Amino acid sequence: DYYNLMATKIQRTWRAYRFRTDPNNFGSLKFYKHTELVNKQAVMNMHQFYVDQINIQNKALTEEKMEWMHYILPKLHHLIRTKHIPGIYSLKDGSTNLSPIEKLLACYNFFTFMADLNLLRAKNTKQLQICKAPYKWKGSLFLREEKVWKRKNVIENPRL
Repeated sequence: DYYNLMATKIQRTWRAYRFRTDPNNFGSLKFYKHTELVNKQAVMNMHQFYVDQINIQNKALTEEKMEWMHYILPKLHHLIRTKHIPGIYSLKDGSTNLSPIEKLLACYNFFTFMADLNLLRAKNTKQLQICKAPYKWKGSLFLREEKVWKRKNVIENPRL
């Protein structure tokens, strides 16, 4: 106990000695303010980085959703409502408003989609016709290997 009491007295004597001896220590005050400013900027940078990462993730997710929508919409064009038959994606409350999917289906340009698809299919069939040259090798084993070799750089026909 005696040693703890004496250690406490010594610590009490020297605790904050520098500040008691020089109350106008502007160097340490300046260092303290600089440290606080640097820490505040680091926290702000970390927060901004976090917000940017969230925005990047949301943007990537939105782009992926739109890619899926553009992939699915051509397959759903026959499900849109007509004057007499309600569509599958119609709102169930009986209103005449279009649902969000029906709005996308209504504004989707199927003409350009089909034109692009036909061009892609024509290009692929030309590549397939180039591959159908007469065989150079004889024998059933060689024919199969030659077919594989000729088709290795050909893109398959897209199917919807």
